[in-house]
Amino acid sequence: MSVDGDAAEIAEAPVDAPASGVRHDDLAYVLFTSGSTGTPKAVRCTQGRIARAGSLGFQPGDVLYCSMPLFHGNALLANLFPALLSGAAVALRRKFSATEFMADVRRYNATYFNYVGRALSYILAQPPSPLDGENRLKYCLGSEASPADRRAFRERFGCYVVEGYSSSEGGVVITPYSGARDISARLSEVSYTSIARSRASRLRHVGSLLR
Repeated sequence: MSVDGDAAEIAEAPVDAPASGVRHDDLAYVLFTSGSTGTPKAVRCTQGRIARAGSLGFQPGDVLYCSMPLFHGNALLANLFPALLSGAAVALRRKFSATEFMADVRRYNATYFNYVGRALSYILAQPPSPLDGENRLKYCLGSEASPADRRAFRERFGCYVVEGYSSSEGGVVITPYSGARDISARLSEVSYTSIARSRASRLRHVGSLLR
């Protein structure tokens, strides 16, 4: 299917979801772990896990920028699937580029992006620009950014950074970061109340990490 070439046919397709008989514990796909804690292994990802990705609170007017590879759980569960479930748009880049990152954010009017590793550090290493604050970013979600980089990114670009860890198997979700209470309140101001509630619930589940 070509999204552009088949646009007319797609527009005429019914908007109501067909009855599929799919259950929440049915297998959707197999994802290989990154190998950070051992040899990579294939793990089950269910239809229910994909459905739960829609709890990130996005809206049809949002644009989710993704420069992470789509074979990675971060890109799927923190960008593509939430967009499909909420009606938000996705702006895909073939390969991450620190030099082009903020230009892309402005070009596509992105309101959110996902990241892994030292992506924020590489973006912050770019020369400051008078345009740094001219973006629609509300927040980003990822893992492995340092506390210093999270603070610097928020101050420079006006974007809240939500840091966490989630295992490929989906059994562990941890978000240990300072200022969690503050960001929960702030996110509600930008119409992401469900994010704050969902994340606060997860924090209580893994044990009072808010400080």
